[in-house]
Amino acid sequence: MLLIVGVVALVVYTISVGLGLLGGAVPFYRTYLLVALPCVLPLLWNVAGFLLYDSNDYGLLLAGAGWGCAASGLFLQYMAVTAAMAQDPNALTSGVPVGGATMILVVLALVLIMGGALLSSRRLSSGTRR
Repeated sequence: MLLIVGVVALVVYTISVGLGLLGGAVPFYRTYLLVALPCVLPLLWNVAGFLLYDSNDYGLLLAGAGWGCAASGLFLQYMAVTAAMAQDPNALTSGVPVGGATMILVVLALVLIMGGALLSSRRLSSGTRR
């Protein structure tokens, strides 16, 4: 039940941020930070699952690391955008390119999340879960 409530809250939060961005209530540079915050929930969920329930399922740990990389990449981009805007107020209209470190973290996040899901699903399908 708690999982369903969490998923519904996450969907409502995401839709609210999206509508706020489209309506102009949320500045575009803050969305990096607002999208990074929900990445912490799956990070905690996967790490807690590994530590509390199944310490042999390294897929959970990989996926948790992936969510951590995603949150870090988005936070890094938020910091880059706010630093660029502090130097040049016109950066708000000209846009700030995605940095190399941010791109590496996001790609690494995707690889880790998919690898963790694959590792966990193979483990579940082989029946080696305790």
